[in-house]
Amino acid sequence: MEDFIHLLFEIATDLPGFEVDESNNELGNILMMPSCLESIR
Repeated sequence: MEDFIHLLFEIATDLPGFEVDESNNELGNILMMPSCLESIR
């Protein structure tokens, strides 16, 4: 039996919003981080 952990992260944003680098249909498929935080991924 395998257990899978499902995590949900909800993040608030000011303008310009989430659709700057991903289309609405692609949101949530991959982890997108600001370039200043990419090194600590």
